[in-house]
Amino acid sequence: MTTWEGLTPDQRAVLDLVDQLGAGWQPRGDGAEERIARARSDLADSGLWGLGLPESDGGGGADFVTTRLVIAQVAGHWPALGLAMAHLHAAGVALIDDARLAAAVAGTVWLAVAEIATVVDGDEPIPPVLANIGGWSCDLVLVGRSTCAFVASDLAAFSPPKRTTGLDGLARVQVTELPDAVRTLYGADTVRAALYGGVLAVTTGLLRAAWCHAREYADARIQFGAALSALPTMREQVAALRGHATMLLASAICPNSSDSDLAAVLRGNLDIAVDAAGVAAGCLGGYGYLEEYPLAGLFRDAVSLRASASPRLPA
Repeated sequence: MTTWEGLTPDQRAVLDLVDQLGAGWQPRGDGAEERIARARSDLADSGLWGLGLPESDGGGGADFVTTRLVIAQVAGHWPALGLAMAHLHAAGVALIDDARLAAAVAGTVWLAVAEIATVVDGDEPIPPVLANIGGWSCDLVLVGRSTCAFVASDLAAFSPPKRTTGLDGLARVQVTELPDAVRTLYGADTVRAALYGGVLAVTTGLLRAAWCHAREYADARIQFGAALSALPTMREQVAALRGHATMLLASAICPNSSDSDLAAVLRGNLDIAVDAAGVAAGCLGGYGYLEEYPLAGLFRDAVSLRASASPRLPA
């Protein structure tokens, strides 16, 4: 994958490491649970899985921008894996002063965002969670309108997983049972902002991967004696894809944005990502819809990401 522009040497080195690992991943096909677990282990062994979490808790202590860049780069190779990283880092915001963070960094933490005033006293069911329950232990951070709560995986019960069309390696489950007593956390708005920013990074990486694949194909495909990229319409489409990816990156690494602002930005950009992924597939003509090329899978990932991660806007 092409790296981003304007990187520091350290940022470039860590993104190169992601690319080295990503070259060996297989984001689509049979046995997704085992494959995504191995890829997660690759990131953990390289110190990248909890890159932006405190070093005292087993994380890498990386700065905000580097963390979002790495989430985007991981998502460019495997969107589902990047989404899992985004959830882990958002959960770290909720657990920053909690003794459970060190244990959570070693596994997987998924956020369930519920439209209830307090996740401790609310009677409403927790919304479906998109996570890989079979492959890894999955702790939960339940996010209400004002409070959060942490639930260890062994204290919750889940419905049988339902596979999604895209985001291979993840499955949708319903939380069917919670413990009577949970650890209450606060700062729900900050946690939501971290989650939405992380999903923006995932969307950025997915769209940038689509742009790279479309550009490489257009440069290499010779038709009527010249590369497809020599055609003005093709150059315009590829340039537009790059512009969308650059815009999404700027949104993903913008600090101090509120959760409501990020929710609005994320909803719009998830729509853009779906449309752009379709354009990228179209740049390959009929080949873009064949499984031999990655763009068909990226388009399905974009659709599934929009369906699962699009936030509700505040009334």
